[in-house]
Amino acid sequence: EAQDVIDDAAVEIAEADDDGEDVDEAEDLLDEAWDVLDEAEDALADNDYDEAVELAEEAIELAEQALDEIGGGSSDADEDDAEDAIEDAEDAIDDAEEAIEEADDDGEDVDEAEDLLDEAKDLLDEAEEALDDEDYDEAVELAEEAAELAEEAEDAIGGSSDDEEEAEEAIEDAEDAIDDAEEAIEDADDDGYDVDEAEELLEEAQELLEEAEEAFDDEDYDEAIELAEEAIELAEEAEDAIIESDNSEEDAEDALDDARDDLDDLSDDIRDAELDGYNVDEPLDMADEAEDLLDDAEDAIDDGDYDDAMDLIDEALELIEEAEEELDDITS
Repeated sequence: EAQDVIDDAAVEIAEADDDGEDVDEAEDLLDEAWDVLDEAEDALADNDYDEAVELAEEAIELAEQALDEIGGGSSDADEDDAEDAIEDAEDAIDDAEEAIEEADDDGEDVDEAEDLLDEAKDLLDEAEEALDDEDYDEAVELAEEAAELAEEAEDAIGGSSDDEEEAEEAIEDAEDAIDDAEEAIEDADDDGYDVDEAEELLEEAQELLEEAEEAFDDEDYDEAIELAEEAIELAEEAEDAIIESDNSEEDAEDALDDARDDLDDLSDDIRDAELDGYNVDEPLDMADEAEDLLDDAEDAIDDGDYDDAMDLIDEALELIEEAEEELDDITS
């Protein structure tokens, strides 16, 4: 399929070239498609079918992009359209420049606005060059981007102080969330809960908060807000990790003691049945397996993995119950 799509694209690009259209970019994309198709064939030869499919799909996408470039190169934009777009961009840049100067005179922070305005001017220069080269589509596109950046530059005026305040609030919220999580984790740890995962999440949250504070110091307020919000989310996840750990050390130890009592009772029943001449191999094997599980549960308690310990105890209890039923069938 990829071969067919690329062949069709090659034919159409050749026809467009014969018609005098600019096909340079389309040909570059088509060359990339051929290269990727070669890689797909190599992957197929190596029996790496997933890689072959992925590369073939990538080759198809590149070939389709090449075809789009032909269509894009012959759009309806003409010299008048390009000139109009450039004039609009010039007006937008003039308006932004005037607004920035006034804001600067008023003592507002205009650093970000000036950076955006410089980018807009650069794009306008490129648009004018494209117009001189009679590449009207490119001129229109660049001019529209320049106008958009000029508008963003105006929006950035005075926004810095608001961003700074928002970043400060986000960092404070993150500090509060981390403090709450830290307190909850300490309480849970004192109560014997498994807090390993919660502590790891809390540590990640603290690291993100530090990064947020560094971004704030660098006046990168958007980054500071984003990092602080991530820190809040992780701190909340840390608290959730405690809540989801429903079993304390005491719970696990009590359950283990009860399970061992049940196992002792089972062992007594098996011994009695064996003395009566019954074949107790199967329930005896089950009892041995249950004992292994309870030993593993004890190890888990020692490691602080109370949830795992409870799961192992539950498995052991199921085996003990099955062994009792099997023993009843044997002796009845």
